[in-house]
Amino acid sequence: MVTVWFCLVVLCWTLFFVLEGFDFGVGMLGPIAGRDDHERGAIVRTVGPFWDGNEVWLVAAIGVTFAAFPDWYAALLSGLYLPMVALLLLLAIRGTGKGFAVVAGEVKDLAQETARATEDISRRVET
Repeated sequence: MVTVWFCLVVLCWTLFFVLEGFDFGVGMLGPIAGRDDHERGAIVRTVGPFWDGNEVWLVAAIGVTFAAFPDWYAALLSGLYLPMVALLLLLAIRGTGKGFAVVAGEVKDLAQETARATEDISRRVET
């Protein structure tokens, strides 16, 4: 039974690091690989549906470690308390930043549509 729990702990941690690495890789390559705002946005949107799910693997890994190996959990989180808290806070801040970036893009698009509509109305009024 211990082997099964150990495999589950390893699976959760591995999935978190692999999938989170994909998110970080896309985030780092987004500004470089995209030629314009539309392409950069498309690159970042590829991880949109998945990155919240990737964070679940971190929570699952910590929960499985706590359930199966409480001594490991105690040693891991008491010894690495500050880095773990920093990791969780930074992940939350990153999510908030992505949310603000999406809203900023939508506001920018709305402002451009409003400017076009205003120009169209002013042309119609002048004629």
